[in-house]
Amino acid sequence: LQIKDYEAARFALDMSMGRAKKESVAFQAGMREDLAYRYLKIQKFKDAVRVAEDALRLTNKLPVAVFERAVGYIAMGQTAYGTQLLEDAVAQFGAHEKGRQLLESMMLMQIEAETMQNLQIRFYGNTP
Repeated sequence: LQIKDYEAARFALDMSMGRAKKESVAFQAGMREDLAYRYLKIQKFKDAVRVAEDALRLTNKLPVAVFERAVGYIAMGQTAYGTQLLEDAVAQFGAHEKGRQLLESMMLMQIEAETMQNLQIRFYGNTP
């Protein structure tokens, strides 16, 4: 993904996911969660949300994927829905550190920066 050859990355992902079907559900979900984070970092928000949701369909025991999905929706401009998902994530998992990091990362990239900052203050206090 870092070299921006998305076609090759998607092909490699499909191959890896196919092979991972022999692995545990937790492993398969973890692969998707990791990919969601990588998509967020390169501003492929729709893809990030898609694979985070794929991970959550496999297991609801991945707090990081829940926060990634919420931040992804906010980054796509679906602020009300993403905020509701973030509220639900904090209610379910508490003010998870990864949530704060994701909000901060989006602010640094100037993605819905004001919204991300307001949510960071609301859920995590006025942290640097």
